[in-house]
Amino acid sequence: MARPQSPDYDKRREAILDAAARLFAARGFSGASMADLAKSCGTSKSLVYHYFPSKDDVLYAVMTSHLDDLVGAAEGAAQSGDAKARLRALTRKADEAIGTATGTIAGWRTVTCVMLRSAVTGSGPRKWTATRDYRVRMLASDAGAGPAT
Repeated sequence: MARPQSPDYDKRREAILDAAARLFAARGFSGASMADLAKSCGTSKSLVYHYFPSKDDVLYAVMTSHLDDLVGAAEGAAQSGDAKARLRALTRKADEAIGTATGTIAGWRTVTCVMLRSAVTGSGPRKWTATRDYRVRMLASDAGAGPAT
């Protein structure tokens, strides 16, 4: 019989992702190990591996979470007002989302560059490339450049 999921599973997973975002922003993806991540969470490596099978999966989850936050911020900011007001609201919401995600814009840039470089060169997990392609199609569709497929 399978072991039931811990009641604080989601809370622990989010704590790992928050710590990973800060760690990757401070040291870079290559400069941070799963042992470093476990130490920054105050837990064991085995527990981190319980939530994420690999460091690539941790980075993917961090980036997906951040991108979802940015999309949510953009959707919320674009609800009303003239173009100038919507642009101001979008900029403010994006700054808030980025700052919350990594603590600094430089950290966000570091984490984003690692993921994009891996996706473009094909060195990262295939799901990164699939996610990137899906998001590009959705953005193109939203901009009226063609159907989302």
